[in-house]
Order: sequence, then C-alpha cells, then structure tokens
Amino acid sequence: MTKADASVLGMFGVAIITGFCAQSIAYFLNDYLFKSYPIYYLTGTSIISLLLYLSSFVFTYIQFKKQRIEKDRMEAYFAIFGILGLLTYSWSFIVLAMWWG
Repeated sequence: MTKADASVLGMFGVAIITGFCAQSIAYFLNDYLFKSYPIYYLTGTSIISLLLYLSSFVFTYIQFKKQRIEKDRMEAYFAIFGILGLLTYSWSFIVLAMWWG
C-alpha cells in the first residue's frame, strides 16, 4: 500500500465515521464545546462528511493523473466510494432532515 492509497482510504474512513456518528458527535460537541443547539453541530458535521467524500474522489483522480494509482485500482475505489459514500451520506442526510423537521 502506497502513501496515496493510505491517504485516500484514511480520508474516506474519516468521512464514513463522521457520516454515521454525526449525531453522537453533535451531542459531544454540544456538551464539551459551546452550548448551542446540537442541530448546528449536526449540520456542520454532515457538511464536513460530504466534503471529505468529495475530497476522496478528487484526490483519487489527481493521484491517477499523477500515475501514483493504477486505473483498475482507481475504478475499484470509485465503485466503493460510490456505494458506501452514497449509503452513508444518505443516512446522514435522513438524520439531518429529521432534525430540521
């Protein structure tokens, strides 16, 4: 595993964790940071998760263009990112929509 692979998978792993645990992260930040409505923290966490997914896609494509990742590996990453990213962000979006009412 190269540094490029580790960077891409690390970024994607953090995106999955922030996507699935966004509500818990929002409550944690509300308890230990500023006292505010947790919905604002939830919104911020969901946006960060989405940005990390998009960054994973873009970073993978850039690494492919620099020839640090092979084409078959890039296609596998895109398939995994598409499936898991869509499911995770869908869950995060549903939770966010329920909070906003």
